[in-house]
Amino acid sequence: MARVLRALRWKYLAWILGSAVLLPVAARVSAREVRVGVLIDGPAAREGVTANDLEQAAKAVYGDGLVLAITPQTRLDGNWSAAKLNAALDRLEADPQVDVVVTLGFAASHLVAHRAQLPKPTIAASILDPVLQALSSKAGTSGRHNFTYITGFNRVEDQVETFHRTIGFSHLVVLVDPLALQVVPELQTKATELQAATGASVALRATGRPVTCPKLSPVFRLTRMRCTSRL
Repeated sequence: MARVLRALRWKYLAWILGSAVLLPVAARVSAREVRVGVLIDGPAAREGVTANDLEQAAKAVYGDGLVLAITPQTRLDGNWSAAKLNAALDRLEADPQVDVVVTLGFAASHLVAHRAQLPKPTIAASILDPVLQALSSKAGTSGRHNFTYITGFNRVEDQVETFHRTIGFSHLVVLVDPLALQVVPELQTKATELQAATGASVALRATGRPVTCPKLSPVFRLTRMRCTSRL
């Protein structure tokens, strides 16, 4: 089931990618080939999605109607650094060999979402909570030129409060990637608010080496949680 849901998510991402870039770039490229620059937050033991996943999903959705070209030179990572992520974004946005930029990491998606200008179609594929992250929304779109973001609209408080009603915990410790806390300090503010809402203690703990926890709920998984055990 997890594999099926994962495949559906990336097919949806591929569909969004095609819709976002076919019209803007079709006049500039031949055979409907779209050259994509992909950015992840940093290397991990197991990536949530890879550039290959995106290419395969696009093929499944569009067949020969849309070819995504993702070269090794346009598959970048920020090495878990906000400064390096911003430098990589600058590089992809300025690269004449890139038609569209896709950020697959949580931190990269947040950083690109708050850039004042985006010179080419850009898709932030890992937005956790657009309200918490202060993203604009207008008639089902971002309302911004050249910017699209993907989110499940699962608010952080909704997920934690549902978890609290189900489990009835008194103390919750969430292990979070330090980069997520750095780029989205509102996560800490939200944890404080959730303490008041649930009557339980809610603490965020920055951790070290990244390890994927595939069975965790999206509120933990999309923050690139680094964990030592599964909840």
